[in-house]
Amino acid sequence: RHLIQQRTTGSNDPDRDLRVALAFRRCDRVGDVLSRHTPSGDAEDLDHLVAAQLEESLTWDPADRDTYLRLIEYYRRGKRLKDVRRLLEQAAGRWPKDMQVLGAALDQALDAGSFKKAAALARDMLAQDPINTGVRQRLVDAHLAHARKQVIKGRLDLARKELAVAGEWARGGHARDQIDLTSGLIVLSEDPETGAPFLRDLVERLGGGL
Repeated sequence: RHLIQQRTTGSNDPDRDLRVALAFRRCDRVGDVLSRHTPSGDAEDLDHLVAAQLEESLTWDPADRDTYLRLIEYYRRGKRLKDVRRLLEQAAGRWPKDMQVLGAALDQALDAGSFKKAAALARDMLAQDPINTGVRQRLVDAHLAHARKQVIKGRLDLARKELAVAGEWARGGHARDQIDLTSGLIVLSEDPETGAPFLRDLVERLGGGL
């Protein structure tokens, strides 16, 4: 960093800022460092140093969307939610309707269990791309996961509410099959005599196997 600043001080090069930013991004681009690491707690580790270089690059070239997204995904893997939120706020301020930025915000909301925020983001995305089945499936998967957690806790009433919301987002047959299977397992846990034939009929409808 010190060497780069020395060499660029007083420069009249109109592309100076971009050149400096690219220099800070060079290590990650050559070694693909952040994709291969989960954030460590040691400030001397390579991934930590490279992440700091990418952050520094944004002070020179703050309009590089892909660098924001790369850092956001890296911090997500390490559950560094404060850093994720900080970078998402910056990216959303520049690209409020960008689908990849919205997708990253959706992932963060689902990670945090903020289903209302996730639903609002999904609606924004679907307003631009109504046939985006991936957005719907991510919400279905999230609500199914939450339903399963409620089953483990013995809160079958809350599990059914999660399934109902999942059903509102489901469009494809695969998503509805997932919801039906989870519903059948809830019935089975409450009343095996009713749940067993329900699941047997469902398995037959799905082709005779799970």
